[in-house]
Amino acid sequence: MDDKILICFYYNSIEAHMDILKKFEDDVFLIYGFDNIDDNTLENFNLQNILINSLGKNYKKDTINIISNIESLIIDLFKKYSFEYNSFIFDNSISIKEEINLINEDYVCKYNFNLYSVIKWNTKIDYCILTDTNVYKYSNYKLKNFLKSSKEICENNELFKYYLNLDNKSNRIKEYINKLNSKDREKTEEIIEKELKNNDILYRIYISSFLLYTFKKKIYGDKILDIVLNLKALNKNNCFFIIYQLISRGFSDNRISNSLDNNKINMIYDKVFDDFERNMGEYNYIPKNERNEDVIFVFTSQFIAIQHGPTKTALDRCYNLIKYMNKRVFLINTKELITTKGIVLMDNIRSGSIIEEYSNIKEFRYKDLYIPYYQPIYNMPEENECRNILDLVKKHKPYLMFNIGGYSIVADLASKIAPLATISTSGNYSISKTKGQFFIMGCKPQKSDYDYISKLGYKKQAIIESPFTFDLKPQKDNYSRKDFGIPENAFVVCVIGARLQREIDEEFIYTLDKIIAKGCFVVIIGKYELPNEFLEKYPNMNNNFKILGFQKDILACIDLVDIYINPNRQGGGTSAVECMYKGKPAISLKHGDVSILIEEELLVRNYEEMTDLVEMCKKNPQFYIQMSNKVKLKAMDLMDTRKYLNQMYDNIVNNTLFE
Repeated sequence: MDDKILICFYYNSIEAHMDILKKFEDDVFLIYGFDNIDDNTLENFNLQNILINSLGKNYKKDTINIISNIESLIIDLFKKYSFEYNSFIFDNSISIKEEINLINEDYVCKYNFNLYSVIKWNTKIDYCILTDTNVYKYSNYKLKNFLKSSKEICENNELFKYYLNLDNKSNRIKEYINKLNSKDREKTEEIIEKELKNNDILYRIYISSFLLYTFKKKIYGDKILDIVLNLKALNKNNCFFIIYQLISRGFSDNRISNSLDNNKINMIYDKVFDDFERNMGEYNYIPKNERNEDVIFVFTSQFIAIQHGPTKTALDRCYNLIKYMNKRVFLINTKELITTKGIVLMDNIRSGSIIEEYSNIKEFRYKDLYIPYYQPIYNMPEENECRNILDLVKKHKPYLMFNIGGYSIVADLASKIAPLATISTSGNYSISKTKGQFFIMGCKPQKSDYDYISKLGYKKQAIIESPFTFDLKPQKDNYSRKDFGIPENAFVVCVIGARLQREIDEEFIYTLDKIIAKGCFVVIIGKYELPNEFLEKYPNMNNNFKILGFQKDILACIDLVDIYINPNRQGGGTSAVECMYKGKPAISLKHGDVSILIEEELLVRNYEEMTDLVEMCKKNPQFYIQMSNKVKLKAMDLMDTRKYLNQMYDNIVNNTLFE
């Protein structure tokens, strides 16, 4: 653990306070003392300069604790820096400098839960009595402060701007809870669960989301979904926002995904869609013989950087439709993915990335083509923008439309005018939620898939099986292992992703530690920080682990590794294919997108089997070469968008359901 530092500011001699300071010294705090501070000093008090002069520029803020017997100073520092430094302690044990009427009651959501006093304090500010040196420990006070903060924001919309403060507290509480023993963890869960009896619906939604993301139990997912299904006070945008928050969290955490009832999510989506459809006015379906065979619309819910998988997928489909099938294509970014329209307070709110400048362009250059492009300026789905897009569909009369993904109100509304085929991009490339006419599956349909669409009123011909294909960003550079400090002779295992901070849990770190113990070196490609506690707990990680961060030339980096492993997540398809293209075997658990793409021999049931398979690849060169050759061939096939898009198109337009 990093050094614990206590900075002391006293208006009198520090010697008078050695009893309390001795406790911190015994708890291995480094103590820096400043005493005999007068009022003139307070007027020009600069904490940051003091810290730099005392500790240098490279100190870690979460190691800093501040104690003072000057009431006005400790309150002022707390209000300014409560989310920057670890704790603020009012030492009122002996003598204090107090200013009457200085401290007024304030909202606790504005500040962190790290204000302490040595003994009882006559103040309206929320604080905790210091017990020994408990500034790094969990306490019921912190939990109560967190709950009170969330209640304040739910009850007063003007306080919503402090929701990031609440996230900070929420994350700390989760860290504390995860370190508790099972008995204390259950007690804490019971305390929080009692808040679900509160009459405030928005507060119940927030608390349910916190419980779901912390304890990952279906009961809490059901709490949220049942509220949304049954409460008329929430409008359609609130409902759409909530289900996208849940879908997003489930995408990066299978335990949350398994705690969500997809039937209820789909019922909410249906409710939202029906509400939008009622307000759109009348748009008639255009028969096949009146539509333009040369025109295709492509919808995507998010369009950002070319490194982004779904963005690349949309561009690749558009490119092939124009270049090899001679179609006029219109690409529309509906901006619906993880929308903030209809925002309500939920734990750690996520929002989809948006490049606002794209709302000003009319075409997007990709390779040697310019693709007509439209992006709404408003937060979506917005009714007037929905009408604008429907008017475009009505005007151009597309022969067929594709939706990349699912859960798109805009694309589904358009399916009332022309046929829509929805291409699944995740969830094992199985059926996506859509109101369109065709379901494009990247895996072999099962009886359950046909039963599912039958209940929705579709015939089995509505499912079109078509491998999900990829177009990789060309390699421009060539690196050596030396460039990144990777041992030349090591067997290098890589993990790749854009959301690894959320997707890598301790179970996977434990697996990496065991893989390293087998004589391997682990490389992370993507944004990730290994928590210090894991470095202490898993010492193998210290000298056999490298984080390369985000890399623009991913294929050049993959040249440096030997094998790819996929953590327990839904995504990872693009990075797996990138590795396969370079002849690097990809190993995955038997679920998620990667499991659909890789060879059967490289699928495992659990992390223990994953460790054994990595060791087999390392020790058995013949098996490794065999797998390397197989994955290369598989990757080349998965990159043949031209072939499979042609087949998909023909299977749709020649389908008896295509009208």
